[in-house]
Amino acid sequence: MRTLSSKMQESLFCVWHSPAKESHPVVISFSLAILLIFLHKNSSSTANAAMEAAQKNKCPVIIQVSNGGGAFYAGKAVKDPNNCAVGAVALALHVRTMAPYYGIPVVLHSDHCAKKLLPWFDGMIAADEAYFKQYGEPLYS
Repeated sequence: MRTLSSKMQESLFCVWHSPAKESHPVVISFSLAILLIFLHKNSSSTANAAMEAAQKNKCPVIIQVSNGGGAFYAGKAVKDPNNCAVGAVALALHVRTMAPYYGIPVVLHSDHCAKKLLPWFDGMIAADEAYFKQYGEPLYS
């Protein structure tokens, strides 16, 4: 089992943007050699920052997008009922495009959902299946 130095442990963190405190991320330390990023309010800049942090720490990263994060990524002007799924897929495509340039493994986590959010999740599954059909690998890890 690999033991991490205290400096490495301090530099690994989990950032969670709580829906109740959207402007106040919670930082939780842990001692795994992986960076976990749960994105509630997403942007390409946030995803890039997560990948940059993983690159600097020479560790993989898990990026999760929520229903609200998908809606945020799509933008307020998008009134389509599938805006959450479209935004989540757009973020996944952005991360897949940029990850090779950061040189770190990225796992795209599709999150989980309540029954009322199944249309969002179904939209992500449909995009995942289409991506797999075209590229032979899943969009989400």
